[in-house]
Amino acid sequence: MTALFQFNTLASLMSGFYDGQITVADIKKRGDFGIGSFDQVNGEMIVLDGVVYQAKGEGGIQVTVAEPNQTAPYVAVNKQQTDVQFEIIESHESDEVEQMIEAHLTSRNLFHSVKIHGNFSRLKIRMATKTPSGIGFDVVSAHQAEYELTNLAGTIVGFWTPSLFHGVSLGGFHLHFISDDKTIGGHVYDFSLEEASVELGQIDKIEQKFPIHDQSFLQNEIDKQKVFGIIDVSE
Repeated sequence: MTALFQFNTLASLMSGFYDGQITVADIKKRGDFGIGSFDQVNGEMIVLDGVVYQAKGEGGIQVTVAEPNQTAPYVAVNKQQTDVQFEIIESHESDEVEQMIEAHLTSRNLFHSVKIHGNFSRLKIRMATKTPSGIGFDVVSAHQAEYELTNLAGTIVGFWTPSLFHGVSLGGFHLHFISDDKTIGGHVYDFSLEEASVELGQIDKIEQKFPIHDQSFLQNEIDKQKVFGIIDVSE
């Protein structure tokens, strides 16, 4: 088992707190696998094999290795390990793959890391575009760059979260993608795959850190019902 480090919460991000508060250098000290966002929600973060990638979508998909001094308003990472592994050898849609994964979970009361490496016949991804803090994520999601791609080899990186923690993270699956050639990446919202290897890691504890130096976060209470509505629509 391994620990999950999470900076800030998804509910906070969805409320419009987009100022980067933790550096990429610090993120890499906390884990080698995970997901997140960047300052002013400028693209999607994918952390794989200890490398932090930034995927942006305006004017075409761009994937770069993040600089150590770049910052993030939200991140979830762990030191990836595999406790359960299985192979998928036939074509399946994303909902079928998710059902297979849930059947292999150790417990629906535990967080799990989710790594899916394979060949994707169809992939839908999106990337948040740079937006100032204070603007609701419903506005961000309405203007995200979206792409539907075919015939890609790559890795889905993310976590499965128990429903009890919805808002702290995204209840269920929160998945990002990075292609094998590191030229395509983003937040995954649908896919079809031909074959894949799936690795799940059990998470037995969480270290939750809050942005205590962000005065806007400290002084403005999160509207839970509004945020949950935005999360449900955005994801």
